[in-house]
Amino acid sequence: MTDEIVLTGPRGDNPLGFLTALGTVVVLQDAGRHSKLRWDGLTPIVLIDVQKDGGKESFVDCIFQQLKKEAVKAIKDQEPDPVLVPGEKNVKFGIEKYESFVESARQRFFKGGDWSQRRCLDMASFYGVFPRLKEADQERIQANFWIMLEGSGHQHFFETARNLMLSVNKKHLEKALFGPWSLEDDRLSLRLDPIEDRRYALMDVDPSSLGTKTLWGANRLAFEAFRLFPAVPAVGVGRGVVGWKADHSKGPRVRWPLWRLPVGMEVIRSVLSHPKMWQEDWGGLRAMGVSAVIEARMIKIDRYKSMTVGTPLWVEQ
Repeated sequence: MTDEIVLTGPRGDNPLGFLTALGTVVVLQDAGRHSKLRWDGLTPIVLIDVQKDGGKESFVDCIFQQLKKEAVKAIKDQEPDPVLVPGEKNVKFGIEKYESFVESARQRFFKGGDWSQRRCLDMASFYGVFPRLKEADQERIQANFWIMLEGSGHQHFFETARNLMLSVNKKHLEKALFGPWSLEDDRLSLRLDPIEDRRYALMDVDPSSLGTKTLWGANRLAFEAFRLFPAVPAVGVGRGVVGWKADHSKGPRVRWPLWRLPVGMEVIRSVLSHPKMWQEDWGGLRAMGVSAVIEARMIKIDRYKSMTVGTPLWVEQ
């Protein structure tokens, strides 16, 4: 028996909303709960196997308890979550540190041997690649396009992720999943929501005077969704990331599909990387069950990165 949970908070045309929905299914799978995701227009709907009591409260509690496991260990042992690179605030480490992290993730996976232990390996493949990039005669990682935080304005990627892991509670998750989708939490933002693009030209006040407001629960779930977007070396552009295409004139672009039929994690992995999205084979995508393709850009103003609003490239009629 399955329960159908309509996520009334995130929207499929918002990069943060899309990643929130994906992260929800990723966490449920980590928890051993069989779940699938589909889209009704821009609204994500999760189908999950019912165990004992169903409904929203049980749904949120299951997600929270799974996320809490590593956070509790981090507090008890005063060590970071194992998916975070030790001793680093940002994704700017060298190849020796990366190789050490990958080896640790590999040992953890083969020791545990289950899906949840794959988490570290997936994140190792997400963080970035080592193309021919030199800084101060030291080869350093070239970060995944999804990583918006590079240390500017005291916004650090690993530090923010760790604080989210220790701070998010069930109320934060419930708001992220079911709304209202309003930015009320202080700081701890991965800068994935287009509304956080606060350029002077878009506002009538100094944006730095407004502080940083975000949704902690959405950012926490989005972090888990990063595991579905590995980076690989790419000839000519340095790095290739699932769903992304480098564009040196306008900034990197990302495309993602929405689909009408409920599918599990492995099918989601496949459709995210399907070449038909960039071939713009809309008929082929429709035949696969895809109902829309959304595109957004990563923009950089001065030292700060953020995401643009998602624009539908194609919607099934």
